[in-house]
Amino acid sequence: MLKQDLNRNIICKYSSLENDYLFYTTGNANSLLTKDNLKELIDVYRDLISQCLFSFEKWIFKYEITMISSSYFLYLSSGDDFKRDELHLMIKIIVDAVDKFIPVVWQSSIHNYLDCNQHWSDIQTKLYEEVYAAINGTNLAMEINVPIILNQELSSQLVHEAFGHTSEADNYIQYCEGSQFQLGHTWANYKLNVYDNPLLSGYRGSYEYDHEGNKAKPTQIIKNGVWNELLYDKKTAEQLGVKHSSNARRTIFSNIIMPRMSVIYLEAGECDIQDIISNIEYGVYCFGTWGGGSLGHNFIIRPSFGKYIKGGKITNEIIRKFDIKGSKFDFISRIDNVSNDLMMFDPYFGCNKNEKYDLPVSQGSPTISVSSYPLIPINDGGKNGR
Repeated sequence: MLKQDLNRNIICKYSSLENDYLFYTTGNANSLLTKDNLKELIDVYRDLISQCLFSFEKWIFKYEITMISSSYFLYLSSGDDFKRDELHLMIKIIVDAVDKFIPVVWQSSIHNYLDCNQHWSDIQTKLYEEVYAAINGTNLAMEINVPIILNQELSSQLVHEAFGHTSEADNYIQYCEGSQFQLGHTWANYKLNVYDNPLLSGYRGSYEYDHEGNKAKPTQIIKNGVWNELLYDKKTAEQLGVKHSSNARRTIFSNIIMPRMSVIYLEAGECDIQDIISNIEYGVYCFGTWGGGSLGHNFIIRPSFGKYIKGGKITNEIIRKFDIKGSKFDFISRIDNVSNDLMMFDPYFGCNKNEKYDLPVSQGSPTISVSSYPLIPINDGGKNGR
């Protein structure tokens, strides 16, 4: 069982508009990095941003860099102590797109601290593309129903919301048990395989023991498209008369334990992404994520932007401000292809559930394609916003 845990965050925030650094400290444990270390790292990222976005300089109103050095200690009665050091990084660009300000966010978390060059290629591509899309994209004006492709980052958000939250045993008991959607249900004819595995090392969601002191083990949630297993804590395992799955977790400073994800991912398929694109006559390739949500049988994910596919090729026609939402089970049943390009993500923001916030989790997915599904415009009624 859990004996004690400690946490410490040293937060450094830089704003280009004020050209100033702000520091905050929380918690009561030792942290590997100091304020000076964080300031030096932020200066490196300032140089990277300047190089990457030089051609967009006149459109950038300001940018902010937030970096958190986090140290987490977990002490178990068994004596199997656990320590994790993390570096959380968020870059927020405010783009002045003529009639409105548009935020663009890039974020990640890293273990064991980092060589900043590890992020250079990611910043160079993703941040550049999202700023370009903010400047040149057009808001989706009306709902369209087309074949869609979700890139790895957006697909991983879908995996988290649709498979992960629905397979947490307390959620399953609340809105799936006794319904038509139960263990054994076929989510998709495509042979999807989804795993939750806290033993995969080096990720935010990794651990060797859960908060009830159970030794971690992998769980195959979806097997060849069929709902195979759930994620349990002691309470829900007893309710359903099964063995626990070592997913009893709680957030820092909370005593409430519940079934939660750890490192969840969709297994890679065999198809090359270019083959998937070439088979779509007219559709939308969706990139990035502004997050998502899960409520009962329903989900929502919000792409950063999309590009039209025409004649089996990606165009440079960019659309923004739209959601993908509806029934989890309906959407997943429409998956018709999975590429061979699995990618894992460690979000800066953790998972929120039942008012327990920011639980460290990891998620991964290859690129997926869906036969046809509506893209819903976001109408915020105002000039400002993404």
